Amino acid sequence: MYQAETKQQRRLTFWKCMGVTTFSYAVSKTATAPLERIKLILQVSPILKCEDKIDKTWSGIKQIYKTQGLYSFWRGNSLNVIKTIPNSAIRFTVYDKLKQYVFENGQNENYIRQFTNRLMLGFSTGLLNQIINYPLEVLRIKLTVDMSHFNKARMYSGIFDCLKKTLKTQGFCALYQGFVISSCVTIPYLGISFVAHDQLKDLIPLQNNSDQIWIQLSQFIGIGSLSTIIATALTYPIDTIRRRIQINGSLGVQRAYISFSDCVKKMRKEGLLSYYRGYWISLIRIIPAASIQFACFDYLKELST
Repeated sequence: MYQAETKQQRRLTFWKCMGVTTFSYAVSKTATAPLERIKLILQVSPILKCEDKIDKTWSGIKQIYKTQGLYSFWRGNSLNVIKTIPNSAIRFTVYDKLKQYVFENGQNENYIRQFTNRLMLGFSTGLLNQIINYPLEVLRIKLTVDMSHFNKARMYSGIFDCLKKTLKTQGFCALYQGFVISSCVTIPYLGISFVAHDQLKDLIPLQNNSDQIWIQLSQFIGIGSLSTIIATALTYPIDTIRRRIQINGSLGVQRAYISFSDCVKKMRKEGLLSYYRGYWISLIRIIPAASIQFACFDYLKELST
């Protein structure tokens, strides 16, 4: 089965693959941006200004709509879409090419060795993605969590304003604030996600009959959703910690944590559930986000061959 997939990949040019993955990510991120913003705000709410805190999902949605307007649910999404370009090149193109090279030179390896190779490839891809995209991610979080009302001046008027103010008030190192802990989330998240995606594709026979297009599309959606659910469930507590560290000392608020250990200590006082703030929203978001992302990639890749 894998050999057949490799032949398809050979017929894909680099730019065609880039176009397919970029489009799939852009559509996925834009469609689920409101859910992503609510989730992020819930994760970091305890260290925001008192008037900006949100403790419950529905009351938070009403508060944001009333004070910031409908369009505010897409704050930070433009940068999220811009990130899809390097993300596309790194997360799928590089991973697919590395996977093709490794498995072509190890076709007779046993299941455990193949699983290990996929996991290491996912980790390597995650590390490369993290190094290149981290500053963009920090800026995106700040823009997304900006709770300025529509009748007041925004904390950050745009991407370049956010970058300028961050460099001026916190210095260049602020663009990599929380990089280590974030790597502990992103690298295993991508590794687990890619491995689960590939393993599920091996276990679930895909329909290649053009008359069964909806069955094939539903399989792509199911595989994409399950692989992301598995990865999210295993990494979410660390993800909450890294989000707080990323905006620590930003948005007009004094630093709440002096270190990673201090953040963990103070969150422990909030209770175990503090590590899972916004988790159920993340699960709701996973199905449409992962479905659109992987379905677009796999299906458009089929059409491109």
